[in-house]
Amino acid sequence: PRQIHLSKREICPNKRSHPFGRSLPTGCAARSMSAPGEDSGCEPPLRLQAPHFLSTAPDGKMPKGWLKLELMARFTRCLKGPIRFMSARMIMLCLDGADGTMLDQYSSDGSLPNLAALRLKGAARSLSAPPGSTDDALWASFQYMQHVGEHGRYYFQTPQKNNQLSMAHDKEETPTFWDNLSTQGMQVAILDVPKCRTPRPLNGIHIIDWLTHGEYFRSPRSFPSSLIDDVLHHFGSRHPHECGYFELEIDKKEPKRIVACLMTEISMKRSAGLHFLNSKRWDLFCIGFSQMHCINHKFWDFDCIPSIDDLRIHYNPIFEILHAIDEAIGAFISSAGPTAECIVFAPTDFERNGSLEHLMPEVISRININLSRNFSTHDSQKWPFNHKLSRTIAGHEPKSWPCTILPYNENFLALRVSAVGESRLFRSSLSAPPEKDLLDAIEKEFLDLRDEVGGDNLIFSITRPSQSHEGQHARNLPDLLIQYPSGHFPNAVQSPSIGRVERQSPLWRKGNHRDGGFIFASGQSSNELLPDVQRISDIGKLAQRVLMD
Repeated sequence: PRQIHLSKREICPNKRSHPFGRSLPTGCAARSMSAPGEDSGCEPPLRLQAPHFLSTAPDGKMPKGWLKLELMARFTRCLKGPIRFMSARMIMLCLDGADGTMLDQYSSDGSLPNLAALRLKGAARSLSAPPGSTDDALWASFQYMQHVGEHGRYYFQTPQKNNQLSMAHDKEETPTFWDNLSTQGMQVAILDVPKCRTPRPLNGIHIIDWLTHGEYFRSPRSFPSSLIDDVLHHFGSRHPHECGYFELEIDKKEPKRIVACLMTEISMKRSAGLHFLNSKRWDLFCIGFSQMHCINHKFWDFDCIPSIDDLRIHYNPIFEILHAIDEAIGAFISSAGPTAECIVFAPTDFERNGSLEHLMPEVISRININLSRNFSTHDSQKWPFNHKLSRTIAGHEPKSWPCTILPYNENFLALRVSAVGESRLFRSSLSAPPEKDLLDAIEKEFLDLRDEVGGDNLIFSITRPSQSHEGQHARNLPDLLIQYPSGHFPNAVQSPSIGRVERQSPLWRKGNHRDGGFIFASGQSSNELLPDVQRISDIGKLAQRVLMD
């Protein structure tokens, strides 16, 4: 047997108690965990030769716990073959804001080696989503295993019964799929899955809004509530950086600074995630990475997926973050164990951004005036009064207001169109749908719009979610959802009916979501069930079938 010499300090480093019986390292040990492979400034780490029966992770480090296994084997003299360990029956990695088409291409050609290995071992397929699905809607669908018409969270703010806009998650009572697993006595760990409501008691741990994009809360939360304090103490809090709807000066002048900040977040998430993954045997371990979300919004400036070499040269920020996440995927899958069921997925694709939001208040005001004239037989009191839009009208007496703008992402226009006898933003399942003639008239107004520069018709994609979806909340979805053409930020538009509308476009962010997504699965049960996964709402159902059977 190989000789291993350890000092008492090396065997028993300074530790601090943890609510789950797993001690968290402090001091030098904690700093060394914060960024794998970096010099922590502490004493040199142990350099022990790896046991021959354990394979290393892609970063060359050993999974935690290997030393204990080695010593047990030597003390009992019963090592008779490979030792198989597993820290999770199923591991899920959620790649928020990653582009599904890019993951598909780069895993197929080997540019992302860990995803390529997962695909070779298992299976992969594209995901679909309703046109115009926001990340809020998709993550709610993932958690609750429901379509948007069933859970109703089409955006983070939706009309409520009091006819006010408020946070959609506040009213959500549907159990998540991990709640269902927990009630069956299973151990679950949910770390930074995006767009979650307040953590509730469960058989395990739940952390939200630590290192995510578009947080719902002012500060991160957890169950148990004290857990987040330990995480912040040992692994750090989010570094300040802004990722909003507009292009920032730092995006153009200091992209390396943004990349460095996001790389730090990935290292923090990786260290904390691996710590909890190896702290006990989980039935479900689910962790989210949102750094691709931010980097794609800021730097996505192409129509077709470039080769990996072109991505490295011309879009290096995206390349750097994508490869760091691929390395983290390899570390987690290796640590989960060879028999773990593995799921990796991205809920959307990406494309060049496009927006006419800066023009819409005046455009909608004029459309409302035209419609009130064309539908003058209707009682004007039946149309909802829109105070925000009325302030943009000069020299017009507001009489009737068919259209009201609902909050949505800047690459879409969401409209509430009033039906006869209704004057409320909120719609219940018993509400009457808007009149088809009115919807047709509004669509025609948009199809007649032209970009003033060149005079070309703007190509809009228009859907009617409140009528095309099913479910108890379908009627409360937007009546019209109009997608602005990708790559277009016109300063002026015109049509024969509304005339010319002009306003300077702000510097919107470069990239935005589009329908799509991609999923990888490895493991005997997951491979067999993957053909049944068509939308993100099916992933939780797959997890329940695998873990409950």
